[in-house]
Amino acid sequence: MNLLIIGFKEKLEKITEILDERLCSFEKEKIHIDKKIEKIGDINFITYSIENGGEVKHKNIKNIFNYYVAEAITDIVINIYQEKIIDRLIYDKYYYLSFEDKKIIKSRVVDYLNRNEYVLQEGIMPQISKKTKILKTIMDFLDESDSLIIDGLVNFRLKFFTELIEEALEKNIEDFFVEKEYREFIRVLQYFVELQESKVELVNIIFKSDGTYQLFDKKMNLIDNDIFQELAEEISENEMNYDDLLISSLITIAPKKIIIHIEKSIQDREIIKVIKNVFQNKVSVCSGCRLCLKEKDSKVKIEKEK
Repeated sequence: MNLLIIGFKEKLEKITEILDERLCSFEKEKIHIDKKIEKIGDINFITYSIENGGEVKHKNIKNIFNYYVAEAITDIVINIYQEKIIDRLIYDKYYYLSFEDKKIIKSRVVDYLNRNEYVLQEGIMPQISKKTKILKTIMDFLDESDSLIIDGLVNFRLKFFTELIEEALEKNIEDFFVEKEYREFIRVLQYFVELQESKVELVNIIFKSDGTYQLFDKKMNLIDNDIFQELAEEISENEMNYDDLLISSLITIAPKKIIIHIEKSIQDREIIKVIKNVFQNKVSVCSGCRLCLKEKDSKVKIEKEK
């Protein structure tokens, strides 16, 4: 009796390995499943069958066989066809990117899909894992047919899976370009820093609780000169923000060393990251000094007054 015919275009050795691993349970139960492999055109076919009488001896063998095969094909779709779909989408939509950029994006999409295992159902239906949804789709198909072409299944019965991959690609592409623009922005600022001649040895930056900041030199004297005033007026005219003024000020004076004094609660501010990236090994973060304590005491005093 024929149990099932499976056709596919992809990696013969890898796919048969996955199927064999799932179906080895039958051999452990001393149920021999015959397997025949042939290739017609560009499609590989595996025909599974059982000797006459086997189906009588094991009444539920077809249902059990279908379940094991469905599990195997689910793994094949996720571990083999997912990569194929990602490659196709990147090639079709983002062909102009470099090989290295495509490689980075593909890695991010795969990682994103692995971390986001669930599919949001419509209406009030709860989330289910994409693996469960794929498995159910394959089981429903095998209830209707004794032959299955994996490529056709992916293209027509598992459209939701392709849509998930498309959404993951779009999200990661957007993040990739934002990060690429950010890296270019940092490179430009680094270039300006390299062009500048250092005007001061050391700058201490005190980040205040209200979002403002103050700059002090190595002798703890407040740095407040005409250059900064001109920069502030220029930035104001161009509708740039307070953080832009700080970066422009630091690039203008090009200190040899920068010490950042800041509370732990706001260490993740974007401006801190920018300063560290632009000035790199010139930057250090203070773990606690009299300037830090002075700002902390000032904050406590303000809060008490409130």
